[in-house]
Amino acid sequence: MTAQSFPINKVEEWENLTSKATESTFSSASSSHRYFFINIQLFNSLLDPRGMN
Repeated sequence: MTAQSFPINKVEEWENLTSKATESTFSSASSSHRYFFINIQLFNSLLDPRGMN
């Protein structure tokens, strides 16, 4: 099966399902967990010299 023969509405349906699952995962997580992930990203950007400019 080629990518062109794959129905587009199934792709959109799958993207909606995955985005809803991601939203529910983050919304069910506590705010401390969200801040933890944000702090990890900030820490990594500080360690990365390209993020210093």
